[in-house]
Amino acid sequence: KRGIEKRGTSISDWCDLYGRSGEYQKDLKVYGKEGKPCGVCGSFIKRVRQSGRSTYYCPLCQE
Repeated sequence: KRGIEKRGTSISDWCDLYGRSGEYQKDLKVYGKEGKPCGVCGSFIKRVRQSGRSTYYCPLCQE
C-alpha cells in the first residue's frame, strides 16, 4: 500500500502523468547497497544477478 501511495520506485527516469517520479525508493533498505553494512545486524549486503536483474539481501537477516 505504501509503495502505491508513493507512486512506486523510480530508480531511473520514470514519472507519472503529472511528471512526478516515484518516492518509494527512499524507503528501500538494501537496494544498491552491495558491500555496505545491514542496518539491522551489520553484516555486509550481498548482490546476486538473476535473469539479468539484481537482487540485494542481507545474508544473515534473510537466511
